[in-house]
Amino acid sequence: GGEVILATRTEAKGRDAVEKIRRELPHAKVRFELLDLASLRSVRTFAAQIESEPKLDLLVNNAGAMAVPRRKATEDGFELQFGTNFLGPFALTGLLAPALQRATSPRVTTVSSGAAKMGTKKINFDDLQWERSYGPWKAYCQSKLADLMFTLELARRCAAVGSTLLSDAAHPGYARTRSEERRV
Repeated sequence: GGEVILATRTEAKGRDAVEKIRRELPHAKVRFELLDLASLRSVRTFAAQIESEPKLDLLVNNAGAMAVPRRKATEDGFELQFGTNFLGPFALTGLLAPALQRATSPRVTTVSSGAAKMGTKKINFDDLQWERSYGPWKAYCQSKLADLMFTLELARRCAAVGSTLLSDAAHPGYARTRSEERRV
């Protein structure tokens, strides 16, 4: 009975996903909205559209820029993986907090990775944006560690103020994508 809002970077992918869902579930209440988590402008625009919803029961922060071979920056100047995987979802969660709080049992699930336990296993505050020592996997691992730290801190803060919001994390496992299949 709920409505699902798919956040997609492109209109074509959004329309395709909605069509696939509706082929399987013709009566599904599903739509897409554009969202690029590597752009804080896009995050703000998306959040403003969703904020008008009566409530938001579940937010799944599922960003996955992974092991980008050469350091790239978001339009806001952040290292791409950190910006996409952590800063975008962090900002989105904060902006959607009022809509989440209108739900009876709101939940924020942040998709992290077992990679959070790999790499440097810490946040590199001396070179947070990897401007001096970029390593694709180190940057990815750090972004996923930051996701876990955010998940735990959000849970702690919600409990401290008596909020019913549940903050949890998930590790989805490994998925072989089309781009990886082309390289094999």
